[in-house]
Amino acid sequence: MIRKLKTQRSEMRERLHLPVREQHQWLCQVLKGHYGYYGVIFNCRSIERFRHLVASLWLHALRRQSQKAKRTREWFD
Repeated sequence: MIRKLKTQRSEMRERLHLPVREQHQWLCQVLKGHYGYYGVIFNCRSIERFRHLVASLWLHALRRQSQKAKRTREWFD
């Protein structure tokens, strides 16, 4: 999981120039693929943790995107 999160973080950095909507669509595809591959019975806790970590990585990347417009957790949710 840590290896996958590191690759996601680097890919998010490469996609920072894209609009937020396109970034969101890409992340949804990534998560759907992860759910499809690892989605077995009794693995929901690990899948939910992965989703939460990806969301926090994306929020961190969005906050670094522009220093003028700070993104809050309320906006993100």
